[in-house]
Amino acid sequence: MTGFVALRLALSCLFILMGIASAHTGPAALEYPSEKPSVDSGLEIYMHNCAGCHGEKGDGLGKVDFTDHVYMINRNSSEFFEVVNDGTMNMPSFVNISKPQKWDSVAYVWTFWADRPSAMRGKNIFEKNCASCHGMKGDGSGLPGAFDFTNLSNTIANAQASIYFDSVSNGVPNTAMPPWKSTLSEKERWDSVKYVWTFQFRDYPVSSQAIPQVTTPITSPATPLEIPSAGKGWYNTPVGAAILIISLMMLAGIIYLFMKGVFER
Repeated sequence: MTGFVALRLALSCLFILMGIASAHTGPAALEYPSEKPSVDSGLEIYMHNCAGCHGEKGDGLGKVDFTDHVYMINRNSSEFFEVVNDGTMNMPSFVNISKPQKWDSVAYVWTFWADRPSAMRGKNIFEKNCASCHGMKGDGSGLPGAFDFTNLSNTIANAQASIYFDSVSNGVPNTAMPPWKSTLSEKERWDSVKYVWTFQFRDYPVSSQAIPQVTTPITSPATPLEIPSAGKGWYNTPVGAAILIISLMMLAGIIYLFMKGVFER
């Protein structure tokens, strides 16, 4: 009986460890909005729930500054949604608004960075240089395999503006996407990125009228980021590796105690 008691105890410990491991697999799969988030709806939600802390102009009032270029280009929409949905140490979760409304508020937050004048200039650049492959609506309809900026599962979960900028500047290997850094200025490339960013939202119309190009350079260009790999296993993290090693040691102990109990009968 001693062996079986030890076996039950060891199995219980193993299940606890595996429970801890499952907690490190990351959050549940993100539920994408069923349609493009609304900037107009987001404006009302932001002003009612967020402006008191982040300011009507999104400049943070000492908190997160949504007009900070470097901060914004290294984020994606899903990160903002998770903060609105779950809260942080300094921010409550907004249980009083629905998930679609939370996505709408995220859409509006992006307009502080993808401002309309920049997006208007970017529209002219896009239509002249990019629409032949990516389509006038940014849906990739111009050329088979062209990136679809309207696909929310791509843009919301994985896209960062700095990644778009790197692709526009240096091209994308093994695709038809060429580098534009010798053709377009840094400001023009950022304007084009700001315009394509608006494809993931609705009711944020951008005029096609010609807008004078702004030549003032951005002082803090983005550092190209590595596109995060999807589905990284928990066991590839330091905590996951430690849990895996402990679990294997426990399994070896289970087998030892069980066999010892059998031979002692």
